[in-house]
Amino acid sequence: MGDFNADMTDPRFADFVNGNALIDVVDKVNEGEPPRTYARGRKRLDYILVDRTLLKAVVKAGSLGLHDGILSDHTMQWVDFDISALFQGELHNPTHPCERQFTLTQTRKKEQFQDKLKELFSEHMIDDKVTQLYRDFARLQNATMSSPEMIALIKRYQALDTIIIRLILGAANSTGRKNFGYQRSDKLVKAGQLVRLWKAAWSCVRRNAPYTRSVNELAETHDIDLDILHRRDRTEIVTKLISARKAKREIEKNDGEERAKWLDELAMEKSYTSELDWEQIKKQMIAAARQRQINQKLSAVTKSQHSALDYIEVPNAKWYYSRQDDQLYEFADGIFRAHFKVGQWQFSHESIIKVLPDDARVVQAIDHHDHILCLTHDPDEIPDWQQVTKTDQMEEWLLRRNKRHHQQVWQDESPPTSDELQSLIGEFGTSPEVDDLLEGTFDVDALNTTPHMKQWLKWLRLTSEERKLKVANPEISPEAYAEAYKVADEMTSSSPSKVHYTLWKAIAEVKDLCPPMAKMMSLPFMYGFVNERWQHLIDVMLEKKEGIRKIHLMRIIGLVEADFNTALKILFSKRLMPNAEMAGITPDQWGGRSNRSATDCATRKVILWEWARYTKSTVLSFFGDLSSCFDRMMPSLSNILAKKKGMPNSVNECRTKTLRGMIRTVRTAAGTSTAYYRFENGDTPLEGEVQGTASVMCLWTLSSDSILSLLNESFPGVAMRHAAGLLTKSRVADAYVDDTDVYASADPGAFITEGDDPAEDLADDAAELGIHNLQQIAQAWTDYVHCIGHHMSFHKCYWQVLSWYRNAKGYLIPRNENSLRGEINLKGHNGLVSKIKNLAHTKANLGLGFRVTPLGDQTPEFTAREEQAKELMGKIASARLSPWEAWIALVTRIYPKITYPFALTRFTKRQLHRLAIIIDNVILPKMKINRHMPRVVVYGPKELGGIGYPYIGTVQDKRGIAHFVKHLQWGKELADDIRILLSQAQLCSGLTEPILENPTTSLTYLEEGWISHLRSRLQELGGGIWIENAWVPSLQREGDVALMAAFAAVNHKAATKSKLALANEVRQWLRVITIAELASENGREIDPIKLSGKWRAESELNWPHLPPPTEKMWEAFRFCLRKSLCTRPKRVTKKAHMPLDLPLGPWLPAVRHIRYDTYRTEEWVYERQENGFMRFKHEPYMHNTFSADTATDVVPDHAIPVRSLVNGRYSHPLSAYNVGQVEQPQPPADDTESHHPELVKSATSATGVSDGSVDPVDGRGAFAWVLSLPGRTAWIKRRRPVRSNPRYMTSYRAEMAGVADLLQYIKDEGLHTIEITLWCDNEAVVKVLSGENALALTDMNKSEADLTKTALDALACLPKVSINHVLGHQDDDTPYDALPFEAQLNADCDAEAKECVFTVSYDTSRPPPTEGSGAALYLDNFLVTTELEEQIHYAAHSRPLLTYVRDKFNWTDNDVNGINWRAIGHAKNRLKLNDNVRISKMMHDWLNVGRQKNKFDYLIYDGLCPCCGSVEEDTVHLYQCSHTEMKSALEEGLDDIRTNLDKANVPNAVVTAFCELLRRATLSTRERKHWHCNHTDEAVTRQDSLGTFAILRGHHHRQWCQAITERYRPRASPPETRPSQNKKKHRDRNPLEMSALLVEEVWNLFNKLWQARNDILHGNESYEAQVENRHRTEQLLTYRRRRNIFLSPGDRHLIEHLPRDIISWDKFRKKKLLRVLDTCRAQYMKELLGSKTQTELRAFGFTRTLAMEITEVEPD
Repeated sequence: MGDFNADMTDPRFADFVNGNALIDVVDKVNEGEPPRTYARGRKRLDYILVDRTLLKAVVKAGSLGLHDGILSDHTMQWVDFDISALFQGELHNPTHPCERQFTLTQTRKKEQFQDKLKELFSEHMIDDKVTQLYRDFARLQNATMSSPEMIALIKRYQALDTIIIRLILGAANSTGRKNFGYQRSDKLVKAGQLVRLWKAAWSCVRRNAPYTRSVNELAETHDIDLDILHRRDRTEIVTKLISARKAKREIEKNDGEERAKWLDELAMEKSYTSELDWEQIKKQMIAAARQRQINQKLSAVTKSQHSALDYIEVPNAKWYYSRQDDQLYEFADGIFRAHFKVGQWQFSHESIIKVLPDDARVVQAIDHHDHILCLTHDPDEIPDWQQVTKTDQMEEWLLRRNKRHHQQVWQDESPPTSDELQSLIGEFGTSPEVDDLLEGTFDVDALNTTPHMKQWLKWLRLTSEERKLKVANPEISPEAYAEAYKVADEMTSSSPSKVHYTLWKAIAEVKDLCPPMAKMMSLPFMYGFVNERWQHLIDVMLEKKEGIRKIHLMRIIGLVEADFNTALKILFSKRLMPNAEMAGITPDQWGGRSNRSATDCATRKVILWEWARYTKSTVLSFFGDLSSCFDRMMPSLSNILAKKKGMPNSVNECRTKTLRGMIRTVRTAAGTSTAYYRFENGDTPLEGEVQGTASVMCLWTLSSDSILSLLNESFPGVAMRHAAGLLTKSRVADAYVDDTDVYASADPGAFITEGDDPAEDLADDAAELGIHNLQQIAQAWTDYVHCIGHHMSFHKCYWQVLSWYRNAKGYLIPRNENSLRGEINLKGHNGLVSKIKNLAHTKANLGLGFRVTPLGDQTPEFTAREEQAKELMGKIASARLSPWEAWIALVTRIYPKITYPFALTRFTKRQLHRLAIIIDNVILPKMKINRHMPRVVVYGPKELGGIGYPYIGTVQDKRGIAHFVKHLQWGKELADDIRILLSQAQLCSGLTEPILENPTTSLTYLEEGWISHLRSRLQELGGGIWIENAWVPSLQREGDVALMAAFAAVNHKAATKSKLALANEVRQWLRVITIAELASENGREIDPIKLSGKWRAESELNWPHLPPPTEKMWEAFRFCLRKSLCTRPKRVTKKAHMPLDLPLGPWLPAVRHIRYDTYRTEEWVYERQENGFMRFKHEPYMHNTFSADTATDVVPDHAIPVRSLVNGRYSHPLSAYNVGQVEQPQPPADDTESHHPELVKSATSATGVSDGSVDPVDGRGAFAWVLSLPGRTAWIKRRRPVRSNPRYMTSYRAEMAGVADLLQYIKDEGLHTIEITLWCDNEAVVKVLSGENALALTDMNKSEADLTKTALDALACLPKVSINHVLGHQDDDTPYDALPFEAQLNADCDAEAKECVFTVSYDTSRPPPTEGSGAALYLDNFLVTTELEEQIHYAAHSRPLLTYVRDKFNWTDNDVNGINWRAIGHAKNRLKLNDNVRISKMMHDWLNVGRQKNKFDYLIYDGLCPCCGSVEEDTVHLYQCSHTEMKSALEEGLDDIRTNLDKANVPNAVVTAFCELLRRATLSTRERKHWHCNHTDEAVTRQDSLGTFAILRGHHHRQWCQAITERYRPRASPPETRPSQNKKKHRDRNPLEMSALLVEEVWNLFNKLWQARNDILHGNESYEAQVENRHRTEQLLTYRRRRNIFLSPGDRHLIEHLPRDIISWDKFRKKKLLRVLDTCRAQYMKELLGSKTQTELRAFGFTRTLAMEITEVEPD
């Protein structure tokens, strides 16, 4: 098509058309003469020409009128093709998404919709009709669903629902979104349309043609006076056109300003319904727009391209055979069914749905009446797949496949589908028989079904807890209705009726609309009928594996009506699940439950395997995967389980009827199909819950709970025992949704030696016994799964075993799979047996995003994450990203993906460094950070001048430590598992102090795992974790030491890691911890019998299962003893006693784990018997004689072990009672003050007030509280300091500490009966403690979680205590006596807390943890209570950076410690990303200045200042440059500093001294000023000790802050921030913030100078520009002179110009030509000289080595 400027009468045009066999399509398909196409003539100049092939696809063609569709002097030509005929197939036009009439951010349009809908509701009396309908239903609540009255009522409901939906859509469409776009202001749009109007009008007048339709429409749109048009005055119209163009140009010039005004209007529009002012809203809009743009860009970079379902793949053959499975696969109706082998190439008709394996090959088969015969015995044909692209064929395939998919439960004849069970369950699972089942009165044993099914049916009997549950209320209140939509995502896909979530959320915001809508939502669930609109479902097909669209591998997600799904969310997620949790759900299910995650489930697996490695236990795991989990759920069974937890029948019946009657369509790229499938009478029933509805996860949790509970009741699984027997956790399985690991174990039995045959008796071989146990439990799990209609995907299942045997060298190592003879074979419900694959213990179990190996090997996880990092960074590297976009990509895309498993990983430093290289080499350059920049600066904390870039190794520390501490503080589920594992690690470590609390002793011999990794990381970070009530072995005697602590301290080259490990294994076999347990009774020596292998302590602890040590192990143990505790004499024979260097003293009162035969105290002797102890009482008149008294089970801790002689009823101990003294911690002194406290404790009501205070300079905090009666007639008060990391101390912690302490005092003193009103002036504290929701696991990551937990625990015990907010500092504006009582007490507490802050001394020791918090993290003796990840980052990178800074600037440690780092941190945290990077470069001399460039290549860069050109440019020179503009910028910046500091009310003496130091450092010539202040003099002296230029970098001494503190005087009347809005008066900055302002102002001065320097650098008159121009001229002249050498003959003409012409060229021409010449020369030299290019160039005397820089100097 085109404008040919000729018609068919033109010979040349006619020859072109005829010569190419083209046809004028407009003329061909229409009758009559074609119209003209040009406004200024009568001929046709525009044509669409096609050949005969295309002509067959033409449907219509034509020509539009002038100005129709396009404003031009030509008319638009068009042609319509039949797509199928045109492309010989079918293509899919992109479907329009569900276009929303408006969004919730468009406040006015939303309000217009709401007002319109209210108007329509009122007009149609919807509220009255719904209310009457509601009453009529209530009147017929006892009627059956088949009664005529109820049927009529339901019809009324359906009709009313239809009307409501029409009204909603009508109101939405009438509001409509008419304003598209965001890029132009409305004024510019209007101006453009006016130009179009007058241009079109002038065209019509000039041609004497009538006005076109577009002219009339534009005139009407803009209210143009039609008289002007009707006069057709050419001069007037031209004048209007010129004026319109001028106006448009003016608006274009100011379009940014106009668009800003438009944005202001939009922001003001949103502010009508917001608490924020319009300026804040505008900022949020701009930020949201930018963030949205960045997210879209990064998603396009990091994610694969997503496209709609425009094709599917189906196989071409029907039969396939797999050698690996030895099964025949049949393809039918879009799925594969696997037939099991029953004979030689004969296969059963019975089959299961299964994925076609990779080794399957095409075969021929014949279906006989009793079997299927495979005719191809040696298949080699690879399956062939065809793409289906036609919409109707695609939809047909998918509808058939999905229907067949939902019929699989019945086609497989699963146990619940039997006639007997179906008659029991009924159609909806609500039959009377089900009620009998739940009550326990149904005779289950009479049923003809499997034992496991009977067991499951019996389990359905209501428990006592379930009988106490309240029945879930099916009625949805207006408040619940509004809240459910409030939290819903507006953009959630839903609603075949096109009533999307935006409309429902807008409706829920209107209080008057909620009652009728809530009633309409409730009625179907209250009476058990169906809303017909809800029975429409769209199947959305998703790829299970990216890029694979084979039909059997597609996942079905259902889209249902939004209000139906919301109702399910309210009823099931909000009402049924709390009921279920209250009644009790097995802890083994981790999916679909609050406070549980996939990471937690994976943690349980990691803990189990590590516990097995510590205890050397035999543990086995079976990984079971379910087939089509949600799609095989039977709603009737789900209803029984829901009813068991309190869901009424009406809700269950409504939901099931809705699902059963669903009309299911399918969505492809062509849109939603018109064809559908549904359950028809006589059809195989459709089962399955809809994946995507809010109820499915809840119901699956209940389903899995039933079978997991049965598994727990039937099998022991693995019993994880605490080392001291304090706790035992038995687990049979860990399930996350349908991924389930089932566990089994076995007693250790006999240890098999390498090379031995497996034992014949299972009891003698733990591994074989474990396999036997696993076979039983895995088969039971399979049978239970069948009970609820599900099926195991046996081909995806596997099992692992971790067992132990002694190798030839005597070491206990994991047993490999080749030494095992057992197998796991599981039988399906159809009787067919499948062999389960055995996965080696060295392989990883991939599940939940983690790769867990029984041995804890991290290689599989690291390999996967390394490949993931390479793939991600490859995408990022090829993208053009700004520094900010690169940063966002790092923190929101890269790290979240790569570090997902980092809560559990323990990658080595080398592995983490490899990951860091991959990531940093891409991200750092994009952030404008030099790759060679010291990593201590890049990773260093901002507070110390670093960039704060997150090192991936530190991310692992953050995630791992936070995850560990969080669960210990939470105190549920995983906390017990962690304590058990920690106890075993403690026992294996052999230490008598908590191994994580002070990890200073090196434990290289400890089993590698999660605990040892955390310990090593804490050791490097200088931290520790306090764990409340953690078990620790006790020292037994005075002078006692832990054996392994002494061994680890041996300083001998032979004391290697392996020798320590051998010695520790001997110690564990001996079952001793301290030397006292190994030494003789006299505490002076070690009996040789104890080192011979014939003695072993009888211990009450749960020790690892170890075989007897080898001789090499004994030698290692003796060696460690001789080098640590028994060093004299040097030689001791094996049969001789080994004397201790330091004899042991008396026994200590302590817990003893070794079972001694006899214990004694001063008055009692305890003789061990078979079941407990016989207690003997001292006879006062008989010497050393004790007579039998009573039996007992307990021996007191202060009893000591002795030997004794027992003679009948008398015992004679052979040793006197001599017990040592143990220093007991002193109880805290009572620091409360009181006045008549007995009156307070006996009162009926009291007032409590608490307040806290923090010194912002040094971070000290304190609280004070008072409990008082009215009028202060009696009171109790207390004040205490608050300890935490001073860098992170906040008023929130001080306030929370005070409230928590007061609540604990009330609880400890037993003041439960007093009505106490507690007041606090911190709103955040009051909000947290007044919340209705219980503390969640995620709350443990929030600030001050330790105090929050203890406060809430105390508050739960005090029902009569209420917490309220009181406005603080009221005494600033109101006289004290005029204040309310609580405000007066608040002012008193504030004064007390402030006094405590400045009077109480703070030591540097580790502060005590918060009792009751469960755990606490310490870093550098600081208690970490907030910003945990940031503090870990600081601990990891602060020391290296401080060392680097100290060495770089030749400072001492005192100098470094004297710098005000907190001020730097405050200032840096306010900087944007680019500014932060630039300031860090400046502070550490890594700016891209002349000196830095010269270091990179001294031959290219001379390093001189680009401004003055006379001095080498470094950072200091920026401040001292002699260039006029630089000096002007410097003086201006210094003046600004003075002005800004004065404005901030910084003390004048400090400002003067500070500015004078700056002028001295910058060589400013202004007259010096003086100050008269001793504190300021001290600050100047201290600052001078850091060097002259430290002040320019921001390295300010802390004395400046002290000087500000001493000299500060508040202003008489501080300025108000917003007087018009009656805001509080602006308060001055505190001294720390003022010192941070000093830093900010210095950096602002640098930024001003840097900007001036760059402006000069990039200007034409700069020294750098002159040097560059001269350099380029020299290069071009060299090229001209040496052209015969450097250029090929064909390229030499490029430089053949006169020298004077070359010199006169501008820089752009020189640069462009040089680029061409360099390319030509490089190619020419490559051809001639190869790799010797650089050597040959130097031979010609060039002064530059880079090939792009040719700079021989032109001779004069």
